[in-house]
Amino acid sequence: MKKLAWKKVLLRTLIALVVFSGVIVIVGMNFDRFGTYGVRRIAKMLHIPVPGHRPLTPAEHAEAMAEAAAWKVKFAAEFPALNVAERSMPPEANGFLQLYQLGSSNALSEDFEQFLNGDVSWDPDVAKRHLTEHADFVGKIEKIAALSTRSSSNMPADYRGNINARCGSYGAKILLLKARLAADADDELETLRLVSAAGNLGAHYHEIEAPSLLSETIVILIDLNIQHTAIATLLPAIGKTADLERWKAVLGRMDYSTTELARVMRGEWNVGAELMAFPLVVVSQRRNEMRDAEAMARAYSEMFNRCVSALPAMSLAEVMNHDLLRPGVTSHLSEESKSLLEGVSSGPKSWLEGYIRAARIHQQHQAALDLLILEKGGAKLADADASRITLDPASGAPFVFDPSSRELSAAVGPTSIEVEPLALPW
Repeated sequence: MKKLAWKKVLLRTLIALVVFSGVIVIVGMNFDRFGTYGVRRIAKMLHIPVPGHRPLTPAEHAEAMAEAAAWKVKFAAEFPALNVAERSMPPEANGFLQLYQLGSSNALSEDFEQFLNGDVSWDPDVAKRHLTEHADFVGKIEKIAALSTRSSSNMPADYRGNINARCGSYGAKILLLKARLAADADDELETLRLVSAAGNLGAHYHEIEAPSLLSETIVILIDLNIQHTAIATLLPAIGKTADLERWKAVLGRMDYSTTELARVMRGEWNVGAELMAFPLVVVSQRRNEMRDAEAMARAYSEMFNRCVSALPAMSLAEVMNHDLLRPGVTSHLSEESKSLLEGVSSGPKSWLEGYIRAARIHQQHQAALDLLILEKGGAKLADADASRITLDPASGAPFVFDPSSRELSAAVGPTSIEVEPLALPW
């Protein structure tokens, strides 16, 4: 994949995340600024400045948070599909917690970041120097990447669903940098170990009880970077003697499916209800900025419940043809609640486009490895071989293989989501 196209894929995924994740904050800012559902809305329309509300006292804020927590328990009981089974483990064994605690405390130098981002030419000696200069951070990342367990339960009090994406993203890039050095040294076992470690680092964001759209976006970016690096750099360095079946297994770890999508949406509700949406609306109600916060919280929960319940019976190809996260009946809600509910439901379709694009790219790389395995087994590759390999998940049809250019393209399907052609590594 061309570097420009690759960056475009990542940019689109990040934009989709920002669109959704920023909605609650933006709408919350609007509530703070313009206030009550009656007079304040009219004042806003007439551009009349209105004094701000008195902030809640610590005791009032604590009562509001207790009420928000009670709503989560109430609606989890009403909508069992939204429940997650928490698990307990020692902090030192929790990869998700370890990444959260590591955060940005070990900042990388600007030169190293540019090197990891591919903004400067590859130089193995420079790579080794950077690794030596950042040995402490590299060691911590390797230790976290070796952990096999992760949990989003019992997080510290300051955790608000906020995840330091840079830590995991750059951590995976460091592991892939080490993998490139190992591949250049013709050490396939070490290369595979490091690629697997990078995938396991991403799993700390994905395989928790309550993944969110934010954590899922991070693991998608890590996965796409792993796929790209493996096909574009690592396998060409290893050459045709590579253990392709093992590479396919290591690179195929990430599961893109509607079942996993349902799990992410369930986690998003749990994170949002506990840490964002419910606290926001209950505080707004106590400040007389909305009158039906609990009704809005129920509508929010019912919306997610319908989405989570419907997804497992669908295919990825069907997802884009349905408004999975749309409000139900809202005629009983105030204008403030309708606006907020509409706001938090407007972003997921863009995010889902990014998810399905990532699924296509992931499976496209699996299909490329299928072709290489067929060829290694003695087949002379032809365009018809595309029907024998991994299918395009967005259409259910085969990818299109061009034997002359040795490129694999996405099949025409029910979605217009763009996927660039993928050249085989040899």
